[in-house]
Amino acid sequence: MRRKADWLFYISGTIAFVVIFCLFLEDRYYHYDDAFITYTFARNLASGYGIVFHPSFDPLQGSSSFLQTILLALIGKATSLPIDRIGLVLSLVCFCLLNVVTSETLKFLYPAVSSNIRRLFYLFSYLFQLPVLLSLGMETAFATLLLFLALFLIILGSRGILLGILLASIPLIRLEYLFFFPLLILVLYANRERSKDVIKIFVPSIVSTVIYLFFARIYFGEFLPHSWVAKWYFNPSISGTISLESYFINGYYTVWWLLCALSAIALFVSRSSDERRFGPRQQFGSLLIFSAIYVQILHVFGAPDMPWYIFTFFYSSELLVFFLIFHFWEHKKNLISISLCIVAFAASSLACYNFIDTRLVQRFQASGKIEFSRLGNNDRRERIGLWLNKNFQDISSKKILLYEAGKVPYYSGAKCYDLLGLVTKESFQNLRNGDMLQTLLDIKPDLVVGDKNPEYYPMSFLKSPYFGNHYRMIFEIDGYCVWSRI
Repeated sequence: MRRKADWLFYISGTIAFVVIFCLFLEDRYYHYDDAFITYTFARNLASGYGIVFHPSFDPLQGSSSFLQTILLALIGKATSLPIDRIGLVLSLVCFCLLNVVTSETLKFLYPAVSSNIRRLFYLFSYLFQLPVLLSLGMETAFATLLLFLALFLIILGSRGILLGILLASIPLIRLEYLFFFPLLILVLYANRERSKDVIKIFVPSIVSTVIYLFFARIYFGEFLPHSWVAKWYFNPSISGTISLESYFINGYYTVWWLLCALSAIALFVSRSSDERRFGPRQQFGSLLIFSAIYVQILHVFGAPDMPWYIFTFFYSSELLVFFLIFHFWEHKKNLISISLCIVAFAASSLACYNFIDTRLVQRFQASGKIEFSRLGNNDRRERIGLWLNKNFQDISSKKILLYEAGKVPYYSGAKCYDLLGLVTKESFQNLRNGDMLQTLLDIKPDLVVGDKNPEYYPMSFLKSPYFGNHYRMIFEIDGYCVWSRI
C-alpha cells in the first residue's frame, strides 16, 4: 500500500512540474540550440527522409544522440506533435525521473527516515534547478538517468531484463558513456558477482554497441559520429574548452562545492560498524569521481565548453549533498538536516542565478514587459528562423551558410550548411585548414546567417572584399544578421 502511495506521489509530482514549467517557467530557461540539431534529424526521419539534416542531403551522423533521434521520431510520427515540444517534455521528464530514482535511493540507503520526510524532500528536490539549466533539450539527462538507474539496480541486486535493456541503451544515447561501464563492473564485483556473471550482464551492451557501429558504417559511411570528429578541429576561440576549473573558481559556486566536499568526506569516512569499506553509499559516491574524470578527458580532447557535458558531474554532487542531509536525519539530528537543506538550496539558487544571468539578456520593451533575448527561450536564432520561413516562399531550396546549426535550420526548413562541419561535410576540410572564406566560395550560399562581428572566428570572412561585394544585410536581431546574395 505504501509502495503504491509513493508512486502516485511521484507521478503527480512529475505531471505537476511539467505542466507548471510549460505554463510559467519556459520563457526563463534556455532551450539549447544544439538540441535542435537532433530535432531536425528526428523530424526528417519522422517525415520519411531518413536520418538526414535536410531532405536533399545524404545520411550523416550529425545528431549527438542516435537513440534520442529515433525515440523523438517515433513519438513525433505517432502523435504528430512538434518535435521540439516532444524534446522539451522528454528532457523535463528525465529530470523528474532522476528525482524519483534519487528518492528511491534515499529510501534504500536510509530506511530509518520516515516516508513523510522522504516525500517532502522529493518535492524539495524540484527546487534544485541547476540540472534543468544544464541540459534542457539535450540528451545528457536521459543518459544520466539510465546510468544512475542501472547503478541503482546493480546495488539493489537486480539482474533482470530491465538492467539488460538499460545497459544496452546507454551507449546508443551517448557512445562515450561507455566510459562509465568500468564503474558498473567495479560495483558488480563489490557486490560479489563472479567474473562470468559480470560478462553475461554486459552482453546486451556489447551486442547493441557492435550492431550500432556496423549500422553506422553501412548507413552513414563512418563508425564514429561526424560531430565528434568535427569538434576535434574546433578553434578554441569559438566556444572555449570544457573544464571543471572554470566552475570551481566561480565565486557563485563556492558554497555548493564546500557542501559537496563535506558530503564526500562524510560519505567515505563515516561508516557504521557493519558497513563494508566500499558499501552502497560509497558505490553511489564513486559516480562523482568517474564523472569528474570524464569531464577532464573531454577537456584533453578539446570538447567545447558546453554546460551539458558536466550534467552527470553536477547531478552526482547534488546526490552527495542529499546523502549528507539524510545521514543527519537518520541520526535524529533534525536541526542540522534542516540547516543543511537551507544552505544547499541557497547555494544551488545562487549558482542558478549566475548561470541564468550569464546566458540571458533581459531588456524592457516600451510596454514595460521584460523580453528574454539573445540566449534565452525565443532567442534571436529562433526568431530569425521563423522570419526566414515567413518571408521566403521557396525557403526549403535556399542554401544558407551558418555556424549555429540548431534553431535556424529547424524553424526555417532551409537547406543549411554548417561552417563548423557538425552536420554537413562540405566545410570540414576548410575547418581543418582554418579557412572560413573558402567554405563560402565553395558553397556560394543564397543567404548567410550569423553574428555581425568579423572578429568572431566562424564569421572571419565578413572582412573579405568578396563578401562585401556579393552580399548585403537584409535583417538583424540583436547583432545576429541575415545577408542575401546580390
